[in-house]
Amino acid sequence: YHRNHEFAVLDKAAHDERQNIIAGAESIKDKIKELNANIRQLEETTSVMESNVMKAKREVMEAAEQIITQIRARERELITSIETARAKRLEKISSAKQNIFSLLKQLNQAVDFADNIVKRSSSTDIMQNKGTLTQRFEELRAIYHEVPKHRDIVHVKFTAASMAGLKLGSVQMTEKADMKKSTDRKSTRLNS
Repeated sequence: YHRNHEFAVLDKAAHDERQNIIAGAESIKDKIKELNANIRQLEETTSVMESNVMKAKREVMEAAEQIITQIRARERELITSIETARAKRLEKISSAKQNIFSLLKQLNQAVDFADNIVKRSSSTDIMQNKGTLTQRFEELRAIYHEVPKHRDIVHVKFTAASMAGLKLGSVQMTEKADMKKSTDRKSTRLNS
């Protein structure tokens, strides 16, 4: 009888312990389920983040393209402005050259006429043309003094604007904690 009683106590203790082991295992199984759910949530978070990152990258590239397009338009405007200024300056130079060529032609004609009178004309012809020639020489000298002297050197210089203050935009990365646990938000702002 004593032995049977010991077996009965042992069976009862083992039965109670069996229930404790089963309860402990169930508790661990619950933790396993929670961790698997956490893994799925992290994978979903990663997927959403990657999607957001791709979208943000596209938006950065679009913003850069818009600025590049604007810069190219400004580039064309400046080139056109330089070319217009060049054309106006060339027109002035060409006009000045034409005036000088015209004066040269008149001076050469006057010199040729004077040479012909001195070499081929009689004293009477010389005395008759003296006043006309003197007047013509005075007129030509006056015209000569009015011709602008173009000693200027035309400098064309471009000064680039500073790019130091150029900002394309900013990137914000926000982590939202699980709403059940906390309502705190962390925000990091990156300038680029």
